[in-house]
Amino acid sequence: MFNLFRSDVYRTVRSPFFWVITAIAVVLMLGAAGMMSWISSPQFTQMIEVSVGEEGMRGLPAEQQAAVQADLDASLAELESLHAKKLDSVTGMWAGAFLDGGFLGLLGSLFVALYLLADFKKGFVKNLPMDRRGRLRYYAEKVVFVAATQAFFLLACAAASAASYALFGFTYEHTDSAGGMSLWLLLAWLICTAYALLVACLCWAFRNEAVAAVAAAAVSSGIVGAFVTQLLLYAGKAVPVLGAVPQWLPVSAFANLRPGAESLGATNADYFFAQMPAWGHAAMVTLLASAVMCVIVFAACRRKDIA
Repeated sequence: MFNLFRSDVYRTVRSPFFWVITAIAVVLMLGAAGMMSWISSPQFTQMIEVSVGEEGMRGLPAEQQAAVQADLDASLAELESLHAKKLDSVTGMWAGAFLDGGFLGLLGSLFVALYLLADFKKGFVKNLPMDRRGRLRYYAEKVVFVAATQAFFLLACAAASAASYALFGFTYEHTDSAGGMSLWLLLAWLICTAYALLVACLCWAFRNEAVAAVAAAAVSSGIVGAFVTQLLLYAGKAVPVLGAVPQWLPVSAFANLRPGAESLGATNADYFFAQMPAWGHAAMVTLLASAVMCVIVFAACRRKDIA
C-alpha cells in the first residue's frame, strides 16, 4: 500500500492540474482578503452612503424614507465597525474565508474526483494486481490518499488566507490558543474528508467525469446537505423523528466551526447528546459519515469491474 501511495504522491506533484488548483486557492484567498480590505475602507462606506442615500430616497413618501434611512444607518454602522480592520479570530476568519460555503470541500473533492477517475480512464488499474488482496490494498490506499489530499488543501488555504489578511493589515480581537487552532483544523479536515469520500464513492460507482464534477460541486459545496436538512425539518413536523436526523449529517458540523475555536467547547441542548461539546458533535458526525463511506467502498465499490 505504501508503494501505491508513493506513486500517487509522485503523480500528483507532477500533475499540472494539481498546481493549477493550488494556485487558484492561493489567488482566491488573496482576492477574498483584498475584497474584505476594500469593504472595510472608509471610501467604501462613503460610496454606499452616497449611492444608496440618493437613489433609495428618490420618489419615496416620508414614512418609507424614514425606514430606508434607518436600514441605511444600521448598515453604515456595521461597515464603520470594520474600519479598524479587526476580525474576531484567526479561526473565525478561516471559517468565513474557505470553510463556510464549501470552497475548501469543493476544491479538494474536485481534484480527488478527477484524479480517481483517471486511474480507470488511462488504464492505470490494469497494471496492478487486482485480486481480492490487491483490490483491498488499492481502495485502502485511495482512502488514505483522499484524506492526505484534503489535509494539503486545508493547510494551503489556511496559510494563504492568514498571510493574505496579514498583508492587508488585518488584526484579531481574540488570540486562539495553539490547541484551539489545531482542534479547529482537525475538525475542518474531518468534515472535508467526509465529503471527499462521499464524492469518491460516487466516482467509483458511476465512473463518469460529468457525474464526478456535478457531485463534487453539489455535495462538497453543501447544497445537497442544506436541501436535505430543510426537507427533513419540514418532514419532522409530521414525523418528529425525522426532525432529529439533520444533526447526524456532516453538514451540521459546519455550524460548530463557524464561530471559531472559542465556541468548540459549547454545548447545545438540541443535540441528541445534550451535554456533548460542539467539537465532540462535529467529530462524531464526520467520523460516522467517513466510516459509512469506507464500508461502502470496501463492500461494494471494490467489487465493481475494473474495466
